[in-house]
Amino acid sequence: MKCGLLEKRKGEFDDEINIAAYVWYEKDWTHDDYDHAHHRYQLTYVEEGYQYFHIENKIYLVPQNHLILIPTGKKHHTQSEASTVNLMVILFKTVFDNDFYNKVHVFAAPPVLRDMSYGVCTLQSIQLSVLK
Repeated sequence: MKCGLLEKRKGEFDDEINIAAYVWYEKDWTHDDYDHAHHRYQLTYVEEGYQYFHIENKIYLVPQNHLILIPTGKKHHTQSEASTVNLMVILFKTVFDNDFYNKVHVFAAPPVLRDMSYGVCTLQSIQLSVLK
């Protein structure tokens, strides 16, 4: 299981979660060296450390307190040499009908977004516990 998704075959994840969006928090993230894809839009917040995201022959550096938006279906994998990497991953089934969501974006997380993410993460962890 990775970010709440079940890996049916190497790099292919099956989404059996019946909610439109959820948050997955991972302390001491360990990455795979191979690409994977899923049918959710992914917004990843790097709380501690840094990550290199390999997406379509490009490498995106996402430092601490930054976010990356990955469109649905894009093959990607991560890499880092940081001693500790803590990530918050928000996965969405649908987003607004806007071309913005079809491209990869890296941006700094404003303090208000970081604070809101922590609140959502706490509530979502409670919801996922109830669903199991």
